[in-house]
Amino acid sequence: VEERDLLQVAEDMAVGGVSKAIDPFSHYMRKEAAENWDAGIHGDFGGVGMQLESKKDPKTNEYKIVVLMVVEDTPAEKAGIMAGDVLVAVSSTSESPAVSARDLSLPKLVDLIRGEIGTKVKVWLLRNDEVKEFLMVRAKIELSPLSYKKINGGIGYLNLTEFSVPALEKFEKAVDSMTASGMKVLIIDVRYNPGGLLST
Repeated sequence: VEERDLLQVAEDMAVGGVSKAIDPFSHYMRKEAAENWDAGIHGDFGGVGMQLESKKDPKTNEYKIVVLMVVEDTPAEKAGIMAGDVLVAVSSTSESPAVSARDLSLPKLVDLIRGEIGTKVKVWLLRNDEVKEFLMVRAKIELSPLSYKKINGGIGYLNLTEFSVPALEKFEKAVDSMTASGMKVLIIDVRYNPGGLLST
């Protein structure tokens, strides 16, 4: 019988679904994935500034990796990447072989796109039936978890994109600012918010 590290066995079981069997809302992350998630939830990491989601194509019933949003003033925006573009492939060092988006899970694709600040990454995106190539240099990405504005009639609008570490402080400042300018009613938009910290 092959001897295996008990910790590795336990981890493999968790990844294989034991954690979900105990709690259907749980999700196990390996160390590297947890570190990347932690960097994102704290609001800064090395990347290109685009948020991806796995979306089912109603025509083919296949899942595709789609650009959900592009962060302002980031390598992705400067390169011309747009929301709605479909990820086709990634080359994590710009010189390494391209990896098809169909062959990896969303978290693994995100891991490939993120990396050390100042290094290059290449992605291929499908737009209007045409595949476009984008070469970018990774930069420090500081995500703002919300945006807000005051609408006529004392109505405030706040779009909260994630429950991250900076979210609470920025939320309070946004509410104070709009209240000082005469806000009476606040609309909080959490559409497309994937979640985050329970304590936020």
